[in-house]
Amino acid sequence: MLMSSPAATWAADLRILERAGWSTVSEGLIRGLRHALAGRLTALMGVEEMLLAGEVDHAVAQALGRETRRLRTMTLLMDLLPAPSSPGVLALDPIHHVRQALALHEPVLDWGPEHEGWVKVDQETPAVLWNPTLLTRTLLIVLDGLAGKDGVVRAELGAGEGTRARIRLTGRSGSGRVDPTRPGAGVPLPDRLRLISGILVRDGGAVRMRESTGTVQVELEIPGMSG
Repeated sequence: MLMSSPAATWAADLRILERAGWSTVSEGLIRGLRHALAGRLTALMGVEEMLLAGEVDHAVAQALGRETRRLRTMTLLMDLLPAPSSPGVLALDPIHHVRQALALHEPVLDWGPEHEGWVKVDQETPAVLWNPTLLTRTLLIVLDGLAGKDGVVRAELGAGEGTRARIRLTGRSGSGRVDPTRPGAGVPLPDRLRLISGILVRDGGAVRMRESTGTVQVELEIPGMSG
């Protein structure tokens, strides 16, 4: 039996994520970032008008600094969407990747106290050993499938089985089913998870989905550092 080359396996993984809805998800993310960018430009034009009118005070300086930081955050979030990274695995911080995915999905340009409840982290959460593109796209595909009308998905991170990291994402009940009235409605959540599971299980991870009154919960176990 012939073994697939790393390049062939990588290409197959990317095709699986496409079938799981990545194209539709990424289009939605781009629309969200474009809308956020338009908001930043409008705000900066307002600051410009105040400066031209001679209104140079602490509040104007604060507004300029705030919008500049938001634009910088947008460039960082946009960096998550280009062509995929090369095949291979890296040691990754799952907390950082979950925060990035949540920020990109919303998009959140100022991660403040009102967002801290979105992510709960166990101090024992281990680093993971996986491909960064697979992790980011998997998270975003699941987030898109879970997001209800309020768009907010909660995340909990901790230690999974063995050396794996557990990422538990919770959305509102009913959000895991495609709304045909939503622009670009894509693949139902159970089908997304079935496709993603093939990659994760092969690499030593796991995927679970639970439904209870009012909520849908997806648990991803990401391959951890061996030894």
